[in-house]
Amino acid sequence: MGPYKGLLALGLCWSGISAPASAQTVILYQNDFERPNVPLTVDCGNSLDGRGINTLYGTDAFQFSQQHTVEAVFLHDPAGKYKNAGDHGNYALGMLSTLQDDKLALAFDARGYPFINIGIDLSSIDVEGCAGPFGVTAPRLRITLIDRPGGIIDYDGTRLDSTEIVGVMAPDGWTFRWKTDIASLSTEGTREGTVTVVFDLLEGGYAVFDNLSITASRANNVVDLDLDGVPDDEDNCPTTANAEQQDSDRDGAGDACDPAEQDDTECGDRDRDGFDDCSGDAVPLSDAGIDPPPPPPPPLRDAGAGGQAGAYSNPGGGGSKAPRPSAAAEASGCSAVPGARSESLAMSLLALAGAVLLGRRRDRRR
Repeated sequence: MGPYKGLLALGLCWSGISAPASAQTVILYQNDFERPNVPLTVDCGNSLDGRGINTLYGTDAFQFSQQHTVEAVFLHDPAGKYKNAGDHGNYALGMLSTLQDDKLALAFDARGYPFINIGIDLSSIDVEGCAGPFGVTAPRLRITLIDRPGGIIDYDGTRLDSTEIVGVMAPDGWTFRWKTDIASLSTEGTREGTVTVVFDLLEGGYAVFDNLSITASRANNVVDLDLDGVPDDEDNCPTTANAEQQDSDRDGAGDACDPAEQDDTECGDRDRDGFDDCSGDAVPLSDAGIDPPPPPPPPLRDAGAGGQAGAYSNPGGGGSKAPRPSAAAEASGCSAVPGARSESLAMSLLALAGAVLLGRRRDRRR
């Protein structure tokens, strides 16, 4: 087995909320990185916790695969060097570009959907110490979708699709300059429906990303930008967290973003074209760079496993947080985001088989 190839063993995780096979979009994973498994501590440079992403953020349902060092980054570093963290909370994930080829991967069942969509916030930033400073440029992040037959993550496996996200140049190495972007990758060509999403920073010296949302969808570019557990193609406030989707005047704009929540003739300018959406110009998702979805096609066959909805949710990109999962859910390593979709039973059984196989391999090593 090569150095960057391994069996991804997923634990059982069942929230009791499943998405119908006819759903337009299914949330596979989302994380704002604000609730690590263990308290974070700076153990390298001015801002890095390098104990491994699975130690910090892995769950029974999702285990990351990382190449070299991908770290948690303190956005408000104890040394006070960083500026302009904005509403991104306290933590993000960081990686190097050219000094060493850092990569991070997560695996999913695409459930027969034609697109895997990834929403992400990206910024360059430098590190003092821990072999830095590295120098910063506009970050360029490549996101690749790789076929994953047999449950094996192989960075050199069959590439199904790939795209690049380019951030903006910050004024200096200690100032965040965030850019929100969406990558849409085609699942065409997958042999068993299981895929790996690989993140690889190509340029930027060092960079961080935050507010990760991954969906399987019939439409491209549809994610859950506000991380409230409601896909943007269903969300009546796609950039304002409102898991309950309350719409008192039933004008299509949720109360959380409706300037007149009791007046159905005024619903705000969510598409930012200078006119109120209730005037007839409504394109409610365009402020997120998303066109209204076409009518759904006939239901797909149930392709089996989809990912569990993200373990952690961050309404508003790092400000106020969504309600914490129940104590029972936290104890199991699973949590259901309101309105989100979970894995199917088929994926859980596949996960259990993988875990048993991994255990046998470990036994043989002893």
